Formats: sequence, structure tokens, C-alpha cells
Amino acid sequence: MYLWSSIKSFFEQSLTCFSVERPLWLPIFSMVVLCILLVGVVSPVEGLGSGKSHGFNAKVLWVIDGDSVEVSRHGAKSTIRLYGIDTPEWKQPYSNLAKEYLQKEIAGERVEIVPFYRDTYGRTIAIVKHKSKNLNEVLVEKGFAWVHVYYCKKPICAQWKKLERDARISRRGLWRQANPVPPWVWKREQ
Repeated sequence: MYLWSSIKSFFEQSLTCFSVERPLWLPIFSMVVLCILLVGVVSPVEGLGSGKSHGFNAKVLWVIDGDSVEVSRHGAKSTIRLYGIDTPEWKQPYSNLAKEYLQKEIAGERVEIVPFYRDTYGRTIAIVKHKSKNLNEVLVEKGFAWVHVYYCKKPICAQWKKLERDARISRRGLWRQANPVPPWVWKREQ
């Protein structure tokens, strides 16, 4: 509704732009601002927020931890947080499993980033793919990560929860422990 009223207001102002009281640059400036606003509303940046977004390729510069990597694209660095999963914090048991796996698989490699949104820390929350493998999913399947109970809301999360259950039953990775503590619980207890 706001967008429609802005467009209507713009055209009303444009029709009166040739009056002597109003400078000619004002409607032109208004039109430019409106176009910028429309582009910002309609087209997502890097596909952020759209579940049907196309990914982009980037080179992995550094594996920060089991669920975060730093990448470079066109010379610009950015931090990618793997969507929907959480790996043990560095002081937790098995914290090295996911990081070592990612280092072996993707350090220095080109990956596909399928972004969803940016978090409050400015990180791009995304699915990371390498050689057609969804690494978010692989980490869960190998027992290196939990499906995040608060942040994994997309349809793919149902499949990941089944993979997590299978890893738990098979006692793979962090599920070798009797009662592994999810990172979001562990952080609250610290």
C-alpha cells in the first residue's frame, strides 16, 4: 500500500512540475529516488531472502570453524555462516571434527554459495556446495553438526533432521558421546 501511494504521489507531483513555483529538477530527482527504492524492494541483493535464489561462486580463504568460512568473490571478502546447522563450540568435545572436515574438503577451493539472508553480525547465511555436495547436509549426515532447532525452518530441514537422527542412532561423529550438548544450550550455560 505504501508503495502504491508513493507512486501516486510521484505522478501527481510530476504533472504539476511545469508550474513556476516548483523547480524542474524536483520531479526528476523524485523519479530517481523512487526508482532506487523500487529496485531495492523488488530485487534481492545476491538473492538474499529468496528461497529460489541462484548461488554465486567464491574461493574459500579460511575455514573459521565448523559452520563458518571466509570467502573471496571478485576480490571482496565475506563471512559465510552455514544455514540451518550448528557445530560444537571450540571448547566443546568434538569441536574440531567439522572444522577439520571443511578444511580438508574446501580450503582454497571454489565453492557455490546459495545465500538466504544476512544475520545481525553481517554474515551471509547460506548453503555451501562443493562438487555438487551440500556441505551443510554432509556435516549433519557425518554427525559433525546439529540441525539448529531455532534457525532451520526451510523444507530441506526435515530431511536434515532425518539425517541427524540416523547419525545419532549410528553413533557417528559427536553422537559417540552419551549426551552431547547442543551449542545453543552450551552457550547459555557458560
